[in-house]
Amino acid sequence: MKVRIPKRFSTTYKFLGIAWVICAICGFTFVGHTQGNEPVGVVELKKGEYENAIRLLNARLATNPTDAVAQKNLLRAFLETGRYADAESAAKKFLLKTPEAGGVRHELGEVYAATGRYPEAISEFERAAADREKANDAPGDHLESALRLAEVLKLTGQEDRAKEIFASFVRFYTDKDPETAAELTPIAKALVHLERYQDANDMYRAAIEADSNYLDAQLGAAELFTEIMDTPDKSIPQDLLERAHCAVLVPGLKKAALGFGGKYGRGFALCRAANGQGWGPPAALRVEGGSFGLQIGVSSSDVVMLVMNKRGMEKLSSSKFTLGADATAAAGPVGRNLTAQTDAYMSAEILSWSRSKGAFVGISLDGATLRNDLDENEVLYGQRWTSKQILGSGATMPADAAKLVSSLNKYSPKERK
Repeated sequence: MKVRIPKRFSTTYKFLGIAWVICAICGFTFVGHTQGNEPVGVVELKKGEYENAIRLLNARLATNPTDAVAQKNLLRAFLETGRYADAESAAKKFLLKTPEAGGVRHELGEVYAATGRYPEAISEFERAAADREKANDAPGDHLESALRLAEVLKLTGQEDRAKEIFASFVRFYTDKDPETAAELTPIAKALVHLERYQDANDMYRAAIEADSNYLDAQLGAAELFTEIMDTPDKSIPQDLLERAHCAVLVPGLKKAALGFGGKYGRGFALCRAANGQGWGPPAALRVEGGSFGLQIGVSSSDVVMLVMNKRGMEKLSSSKFTLGADATAAAGPVGRNLTAQTDAYMSAEILSWSRSKGAFVGISLDGATLRNDLDENEVLYGQRWTSKQILGSGATMPADAAKLVSSLNKYSPKERK
């Protein structure tokens, strides 16, 4: 079955993309995140200040004991600090008074999953999905619980039942014409579990198009690096990947043109850990650029870049730099077992590849500018950190980035000098 991407994306895509490029080139600035009134404790959770969050949330619940959002966030703080007994006790106490609080029940399921009590986790996720769908407080929340249910089933060896849930999950929710990034992203995750990578990629792109600030969609799309590397004759040469200092993953880089062309997208840069063992935490970045000439059309592709030397890494750590001007760049060769020893490949600071509609090729991105994405870094780390403050700095790995880093570690766990 081919997944149906929401219709509204195909009709508005060109106009939104072109408008974005026109505004960017004309000098207008888009704000990635608005500063509103966050629920109690959320700011502290984002910053990793868990004890402070716990103090504030307990105070909130003392004056408003039925605040399900505060209770859910308190459980999240307990989970992040490994206080599973406290989380379980607080969740059960709250659910006695408010049994239909699906978000709290979901976190109780996470407690059970984290402590290896999988039958209890399965039961809680199952009920949480039903309660959250019935409440419909936040579109897409019930999808989170349904997805976790299937993931735990898969973890416990119940592959057939898990696949049935993933498949029915995809069929049911795509038939409902999901439109928000919160609804589309869990569907993409289910498609990954079903090993339907191209469909997952399409769904992630739709989620990013719906909300380019939805971090979960950006990270999920970047994880599809696995799909590229699992196709040996159409992947990045292993020799180059092992020599790379850093990698840049830009899911859904858009090229829009109407009289003049432009490139724009959001992604992540990761560099090797200080000792060359494994990869460090990701820094969010934006890709922007323009080119003049008679051009018509809009295209979208996934882009992978490898930074091959120390000078290239220094450029990546700067606030912004332009490929071809500030850093030498070249289209990379394709083929897992290819040994790329030609001067062009060995002398370039950055090599780049693109995947579009199933085709994976080396491309030149000369003229494209890479700049820090402080808004997304704030979501990941709770601070408006620059790439220089993150890459190779020993910054704590965000939990949301674990799968992305694991994907890179799988194919290149150690840098080859």
